[in-house]
Amino acid sequence: MRKTSNDHFLFLLGCKIMEDEIVHVLANDRDVEKIVIIDNGEITDFVEKIKNVGIVPEILPKETFWSRHEQNSYGTNQFNVVVLIQPKNLHSSPKKLKDTTYKTIKEQEAYVDSILLFYGSCGKAFNDLDNTFYGLDVNVHILGERKMSYTKQVTDCISAVVGGDEKYNLLLKQYLDALFFTPMLSSNWDILFGDIEKKY
Repeated sequence: MRKTSNDHFLFLLGCKIMEDEIVHVLANDRDVEKIVIIDNGEITDFVEKIKNVGIVPEILPKETFWSRHEQNSYGTNQFNVVVLIQPKNLHSSPKKLKDTTYKTIKEQEAYVDSILLFYGSCGKAFNDLDNTFYGLDVNVHILGERKMSYTKQVTDCISAVVGGDEKYNLLLKQYLDALFFTPMLSSNWDILFGDIEKKY
């Protein structure tokens, strides 16, 4: 079943490293009336964080969400957000991250109105967003910083958190010997250093 003009579904496809930021956005957006979390085996920590801020989500496998959507089980006059957290190990290969994300979007495009990627360019995986997702029957957006007349895509999760590439570059110049971590990066350091450890 294709989506209808009365549907109001945003598909938020997020990086596990950005869990805290996703929780913050959802907890502070008063327009969000229902949150559906797709259970793909990567959601345990995220669900706990969401519940800790007072949100009671619906947790479903993707096939069950599709079935409920086709049965018109969701209110058509409310703003629904469907969240899927992708595995952190996709960062080991920009091509794998890009291909997996595209496949996931293709699966979901019939059931949502728009898609928000909670990612930076991530090793240039999403640098050419328009061409990567050309021909989809849904609008795809990605994190960015506002400029005068356009939005500039951010480079990575640190850049997104501090307010964009310009502010991040200023911090790098100010603290030349520093490494910047978010709490999730600190607790998932193997994304950055795991391959190095394997070599030695």
